[in-house]
Amino acid sequence: QELSQYPEEVEYLWVPCSFIAPDGPASVQLVTTGAREVGVVTMVPVRINANLKTETVEELVEGKKKRHLHAFQFQLLEVERSLEELAAEGHAEERLGRDVFKTISEERFVSAGGALSSLPAGLSDGTTITFTVAALISKLVG
Repeated sequence: QELSQYPEEVEYLWVPCSFIAPDGPASVQLVTTGAREVGVVTMVPVRINANLKTETVEELVEGKKKRHLHAFQFQLLEVERSLEELAAEGHAEERLGRDVFKTISEERFVSAGGALSSLPAGLSDGTTITFTVAALISKLVG
């Protein structure tokens, strides 16, 4: 406790993969051997947990990473589907015409995190990017 960041708390350390888990509140007992006092001991009741399916920290982190990636891929597919629906409705040109970012400088595009290499061919004249519905749809589908 003296070296702990939280000295008011008590920590019990178990050997990794020992399958030991606490099973009830700790108690303080006076331990003796024969007529001789040995000292005060904190007794922590434990149980054996033979759950061999318990994942390691690395396996838990990897599983969480996979779940996040799958969720992101699902969201990406939903966005693609929504954009395809908007394009199919025929109002895409009208919406793009009202978009303030229809035309943007390459410098601003890159400073906002865009990659020029990710743009469909023909959108940039070397200084300015002008988005078109046809190019955006080809990027989506391609």
